[in-house]
Order: sequence, then C-alpha cells, then structure tokens
Amino acid sequence: MKKFLIFVFVVLLAIGGFIGGKKIYSNIKENKRIEEAKKGWYLEILIDKKNVREDHIKSSNKIAELKKGEIYEITDYYIKDASHYWYQIKLKDGSFGWVSNPKDAKLDREIKDYNGTLDVATPTLKYNDTAKCGKEATSNNCYKALDIDHITTDHLIIWDDRDDYKVTWVVYHEVVPSEFKDQYWIEWTVTDGSGKSASKVQKIVFEKRPDEDKVTDWFKRKK
Repeated sequence: MKKFLIFVFVVLLAIGGFIGGKKIYSNIKENKRIEEAKKGWYLEILIDKKNVREDHIKSSNKIAELKKGEIYEITDYYIKDASHYWYQIKLKDGSFGWVSNPKDAKLDREIKDYNGTLDVATPTLKYNDTAKCGKEATSNNCYKALDIDHITTDHLIIWDDRDDYKVTWVVYHEVVPSEFKDQYWIEWTVTDGSGKSASKVQKIVFEKRPDEDKVTDWFKRKK
C-alpha cells in the first residue's frame, strides 16, 4: 500500500511538472509574440470582449474572441466602412482576422493602435447634451459662455484613433439685418497629428459682449 501511494505521488508530481512546464513554455512563447508585435504597428484591446471577423464586414464569420489588454500585430486596414474602421491582425496561432473600431464620436473606442506610420482615422466631432441657451435652444445649435475668454471644450465629444489631436475655434460676428441685433457663431475644429480635421459650427451666446478685435466677420468665413 505504501509503495502504491508513493507511486501515485510520483505520477502526480510528474503530471504537475509537465503541466507547469507547458504553462511556462506557453507564457514564454506569448511574451515573445507580444515583444515582436510591439516592434511594429500593433493594437491593444480596450473592452472586455472583442470579436474577430473573417473579413472587414460586421456580418462576416466570427473566428475568435479577444480579451481586454491583449496585444496583436496589425497587418492591414480598411476605412471604407460607413460606421467602423477595420484592422487586420495576426492572431496567436499565426492566422489572420479583422477587428473594428467605431467611427461615432459618442461611442467609446474598442481598440487603440500604436506605432502606426499611417494615420487611419479622420477625427470626428459632436456635442453632448449639457450646453443650452434658452427654452428653445439645444446643444446642437447653441453654446453659452460668460465671455470670449471663458470658452471651454467641455461639451465637445471628440474621437480619433490617436491622442495627438488639437482643438481650435474661431468666433464669428454677424449682424442680423431684419432684427438689428448681434449674433455670434463659433466654429470648432479638431485636427489630428497628420493634418486630418473635422469642423462644426454652433451658435454661441455671451453674457458679456466680446471686443470686436477678438471676433471675425461672419461673411469672411471660408466655407
């Protein structure tokens, strides 16, 4: 009986050693794959679960499911989809698949890419629902500020695949002839590191009228 128990113990020890060794080898292999991926253009998964598709189409077959924090080499991209940017990646088994990132500025990014020599995405710009200028005004057509020196971008929702974008704005002055009153507009522009940009114009209401040297005539605006 004692010899049998010793035999069982030795067998279990051997199995445990084999499993442990296999896990260590697997970890070494995975770390090496990640290290190689980071030498070039790669992406990181930002959400808990991310589907990998056979092609750059939402209806394409699902071939894998990735987890938050995983890293993969990018081998190609596709930008003609109306709602998503697509990236082709090299999976752990050496096969290839496609993952998407939404273009909508109101949606959170699902992946983030690094080291890309190509700037795939064009930035997008939208408004949230916090800025209003009266009973009938909405955030889509009006923004309120104390004065021209207290303009903020807090109500803007900006999306880009990189973080090197900048937001600028120009305030335009218009005199409404039929009402003989001043009206102001603000044009927001977000520009990314490669020069791609997106702009939106919004009515702006000041509590304190801005000096004329700080605004631009509306009719001088380039359309």
